[in-house]
Amino acid sequence: MTAPESDGPHPPDPPAQPAPADAGVIVHRFAPGLAAGAAAALVTHGVRMLAERSAASRSVPDRVCWCRISYRQHFRPPAALREIRHADGTRTHELTVDLGQVVSPADLRRCFAEALDSPQRAPGVDIGRFGPVGASPIWEFNAAFWNHMPGYMAAVGRGVRESIGGSPDDGQARTREHARRFGTLLAAASPDTAGGARPARPLAYLDVGAADTGYAETLIRHLAATCHTPMHYVVADRAAGALRRARARLGPGRGPVSVRYLTLDLAQPARALEEYRGRLLTVHLTNLLDNLPGEELVQVDGRHYLLHTCLYLPAAALEQLARQHRLDPGQLAADLSNLADTGVDPFLAHYRHRFAARDGAAGGRAWFLFWQDLFGNPADRGTGFKLRERLVEVPDAGIVSWPAPAGPLPPDVLAPGPDRRIPLSDRAIGACLRLIGLLHPRGVLEVTDVMLRDQRGAAPYAAYHGPAKFDGSVVNWFNGGLLMQLAREAFPGCRATWRSPASPGRAHMTTLEVDRGAP
Repeated sequence: MTAPESDGPHPPDPPAQPAPADAGVIVHRFAPGLAAGAAAALVTHGVRMLAERSAASRSVPDRVCWCRISYRQHFRPPAALREIRHADGTRTHELTVDLGQVVSPADLRRCFAEALDSPQRAPGVDIGRFGPVGASPIWEFNAAFWNHMPGYMAAVGRGVRESIGGSPDDGQARTREHARRFGTLLAAASPDTAGGARPARPLAYLDVGAADTGYAETLIRHLAATCHTPMHYVVADRAAGALRRARARLGPGRGPVSVRYLTLDLAQPARALEEYRGRLLTVHLTNLLDNLPGEELVQVDGRHYLLHTCLYLPAAALEQLARQHRLDPGQLAADLSNLADTGVDPFLAHYRHRFAARDGAAGGRAWFLFWQDLFGNPADRGTGFKLRERLVEVPDAGIVSWPAPAGPLPPDVLAPGPDRRIPLSDRAIGACLRLIGLLHPRGVLEVTDVMLRDQRGAAPYAAYHGPAKFDGSVVNWFNGGLLMQLAREAFPGCRATWRSPASPGRAHMTTLEVDRGAP
């Protein structure tokens, strides 16, 4: 279990205290897309309601962040009061509002009352305590999902591609183009050693993530038909079960393509890939980097804050979960409150045993359905975990410890500018930099994901980039622009090519190709 922040004994937080009504003008921040349609009408009603509260001497926040989250499931309640802890010890508050969960002005008024009038924070079972979002237990649930993915998806009745809304790797034309481009790289790189002789050891294509082998099967078939130089196709995944399934589907390879299988932690790839240092011609990552833990930087009025969170299960969701799955709500609440100490895997194993003992052969599926409703059922926003949020001011020089070989955060990321949220993607960027360091001089790192391209990652304040949910997994947008700033510092001459995937329905995704800048 990754430890949250440590500041001694931790009694319950005091009740949130919004600003008194006469504290000043409320500052409203609006995400893009809220200026038209039903959302605009709700915003107008909401601004008026808060003004009415102030006039009636009722509590109001210092500022309000308005957004509309498109994910079916995520970790934000419809409205929540978020504390801002300043470096000088003072505290202010802002109200976060997700209009995607609000259907009417009456609904919005109710959300305001729940967030602002309660004498204590939203009721529910807290799991652990506040700490940086990258250390939240949600990431342990994410890892557990990928370890149990086949059974989970079978229980809920869909495949992993369907769960995440499809993948660009499903496209046959895209896969053929990847095979063609790799063949070109292989032909150009093969004479690079021993005065034109073939390399003593085969060059490699690294395909990270074996949850679905369709892309690998198609690409290997094309490579075997078009490449004449011996090569390794390396299938890598952190889950042993995924590698076993991949081996059963792909076998030892065909023709000049020898398929190898490698246990790999993407966040720490160097040790497992040491034997391929300098031999990787292509590293292929799709729908992976947005699945790694990462911190989030928020700039407010020129000051910088890290997002801290505390995982909790709302009281209503706990009652529904216990009722639907025939569990004792008190015992379930006690087990959840101890989860941060016991760890996610032991907690899930304990409930798997309980369902098996109670339901016999049907217990396995019942356990997975319980797990889905606990984490958050995409079909029902009233289910599942939420995150309490807090902003903690940090000095510009010490925002996050960047993994080697990254240098410090580029100064222009911290430059004064409009309020904004910046996904730091620190684990993912560290993984990419390590992978770039392992490439062949002509090698390419190829990333396709939901991605920020702007150099400063200057997404408008209150825009939502995660963490969000699919079935049992967590997703964050990947800050590709920030990666390239750090990559050029670590590897002078490093170049980026940006492309939009051609597959229908994936317009929000971007492909980033990074090469070392070899002639």
